[in-house]
Amino acid sequence: MDLAKLCVSNENYAVAEKCYQYVISKGKDNPYYDVANIEKLNANYLQLTNQSNPNNLDVVLLNTSIEAAIKEYGTGSLTLPLIKKSALLKAYYLNQPQEAIQFLEEVTTQYIFNKNDLADIKLDLGDMNLLVGNIWDASLIYSQVEKDFKYEVVGQDAKFRNSKLSYYASDFKWAKAQCDILKGATTKTIANDALDLSLIITDAIGVDTNAAPLSMFSSAELLILQHQYEKALARLDSINLVYTEHTLGDDIYYKKADIFKRTNRY
Repeated sequence: MDLAKLCVSNENYAVAEKCYQYVISKGKDNPYYDVANIEKLNANYLQLTNQSNPNNLDVVLLNTSIEAAIKEYGTGSLTLPLIKKSALLKAYYLNQPQEAIQFLEEVTTQYIFNKNDLADIKLDLGDMNLLVGNIWDASLIYSQVEKDFKYEVVGQDAKFRNSKLSYYASDFKWAKAQCDILKGATTKTIANDALDLSLIITDAIGVDTNAAPLSMFSSAELLILQHQYEKALARLDSINLVYTEHTLGDDIYYKKADIFKRTNRY
């Protein structure tokens, strides 16, 4: 089990799977049997989602296995990682965001999670509502988590997601104000992301105060989040065509490179 965990942390998923399979082969009487089953599926998920453009059939098969494990072990702390992963597969890889939202909402009514686990589920629910265009539902969910965990990392994460949501909705003044507060966030990742978003807004509308190019750019970022890559590319190209001298030019090329990388167009 320790070797498998080490292999997962080093992204050597094939060896990790062999380790877990060895433990599973020892039978149900083995005290590590259940955990090995769960962790093997977690490793399979990481292996699949680390691919730029995973095969749809592989995604379907993995989700079927995860759902079978959830059914076998029931809803609880043991299967919480699988519950989250099944919802994420539905939302981001199987184009079933509404089903993912319904699944998570049902799970939260069937089982009483601890406060931290519930906050994690709520953040995923917020992201999925954003995915289907339920902007205000997403904002409400993020705000609930931020209020419940005002001085904790998960609360700062929720605050940043809310500021990113304002950015997608072209409310740049509010988004920047929130990001400026988050520059002093506890975790380096959130602080850096907040600083990055604040700089993009400042650079894009600081000189001529014309927010139209940034509105197009932020909407393209939302399309990327929704895995609508071709639409995002078209939107990014249109900014370069209409605003040829705009400061977003390098950001546009960087986003395009990211899309091409995600879709195996190296």
